[in-house]
Amino acid sequence: MSSTPPIQRVAVALFEGFTVLDVYGPVQAFASCRTIQPDGTRRPLFEIFSMAGEAGKVKAGEGPASWAEWSFEKAPDYDILLIPGGFGSRKAVADQSFLDRLAAASRRAHITTTVCTGSALPRHVEQDRVGLGDPAGAPRSLEAQGALGR
Repeated sequence: MSSTPPIQRVAVALFEGFTVLDVYGPVQAFASCRTIQPDGTRRPLFEIFSMAGEAGKVKAGEGPASWAEWSFEKAPDYDILLIPGGFGSRKAVADQSFLDRLAAASRRAHITTTVCTGSALPRHVEQDRVGLGDPAGAPRSLEAQGALGR
């Protein structure tokens, strides 16, 4: 009998102006990962929750709001941090308080992953941890360059 892998917790970091698809595309992919148990039930491999600077409503760039279940500081433990992109990342890269809180959130994760222009955010706080920037400070990804207006 094979062992059942432990459930991994995924924290999705929301910020004003995130792109809906950058959040819910990966959320759907994580949520679809399940194993079938001997009794036929499906067991999820990931548990997903959202967080932001403050718990509560966070407006997406496309209009609809999402709900951050936790603030960065009060979120339960997690294994993976997902940082989406969006036009709001352009404002977020200039918000040192947000970047500091995001850096602390990233340090709590075993893995930090980004989508599209979200790659510009950890570049500003922990480029060595996620391997996005080069020593001269130029982002490696085109998405990060776009987020920075280059």
